Amino acid sequence: MRDAKPLKNSLLLPTKLLHEPGFRDQVFFGFDEVWFFPSDKIDPKPESAWIVGPKRIDQTKLDGLGEWMARNECSFGLGDGDGLNLIVKAHGLVRYMIAQSMCQPEPNMQTNGFWKEDTGEE
Repeated sequence: MRDAKPLKNSLLLPTKLLHEPGFRDQVFFGFDEVWFFPSDKIDPKPESAWIVGPKRIDQTKLDGLGEWMARNECSFGLGDGDGLNLIVKAHGLVRYMIAQSMCQPEPNMQTNGFWKEDTGEE
């Protein structure tokens, strides 16, 4: 693939390739991560740090990724899987809103009052 370079077990490519027709079918297969950097001068991501679902990103995960993101000037990361996780460089109100979202309990459809199992009984 033109303009793409291997980076350890990852693929480094310019954002413009994401817009090309058919590109997604060639590269994304589910449970993928996409990270955004201002240049191609980056260190490989720590092997133990991944953001694909279904697990949410927690403080331990942020601690493991934060230094790498800062050192490489990463602004945004998406982790696809069973759900969608994201990490964004945030300040001010956005930072507060994301922190509030992280503190919410895991969704549980069976106990939130909106889900009722059909048992066949009247």
